Amino acid sequence: MCFFRADRYLFPIVFLFALLLLGYFDDYDATAFDLFMDAL
Repeated sequence: MCFFRADRYLFPIVFLFALLLLGYFDDYDATAFDLFMDAL
């Protein structure tokens, strides 16, 4: 259960980091990242 709890906190960080990296290469991903941040 500790691993599951760690995944719940780790997944959003990895997801945001992936979107940030993709944002440097593709403008569409950058806008998707902005929309995601606005959703928060």
